[in-house]
Amino acid sequence: MKLTALIFSVFVFFTSSFGQDNSDLKLADFHFFSMFGVNTKDTNRHVTYCLLGSGFFRTPHTDNSDSVISDWINKHPNATVIPVSSDGPVMQNNPDSRQIYCWVVDNQDTLNNSLVKNGCFPGSTMLRPQAWNEMSEEMKKFYTNNKIDHGTTEILIDKKSYDMFLEQIKADEKYAYDNRLGIWGDENLRKH
Repeated sequence: MKLTALIFSVFVFFTSSFGQDNSDLKLADFHFFSMFGVNTKDTNRHVTYCLLGSGFFRTPHTDNSDSVISDWINKHPNATVIPVSSDGPVMQNNPDSRQIYCWVVDNQDTLNNSLVKNGCFPGSTMLRPQAWNEMSEEMKKFYTNNKIDHGTTEILIDKKSYDMFLEQIKADEKYAYDNRLGIWGDENLRKH
């Protein structure tokens, strides 16, 4: 019964949360290299899309994560790219440059969930960046005191959809961890 309720919830989430607003962002219009992608229809190329929301430069990942990404994309040619958050500028010499954390969705299946469930990346990489108004005073002080430009983070997905996605990611990570898939086969990572 719980499994049926979960499957129904996931179905409702993906069919209702990702409506027509993003129908113009078809995966077929994108080229992904590893976790980063570009919309080939964007002639300015100021925007880079990323399948991970955080930790992508230092996070543990499997050696086959790139092939998992390309295999998933090849099997889901009708998928849609859902922008979650936008950060920028990401290049000092280009004030229009942005990085968009995105979900790649094909009906009830998402590339992001698949990456976590297969142990390619830890679930924490699916956390979106925080906007300035969401940060704790301590975090704001850290950025200010260290003269780090936070840029501007714009949240592009509603809280309910994001929270439901995070619950799925937690379940996907638990599955990968319990089954020692991907990075979770490494005893050193399991200790953390």
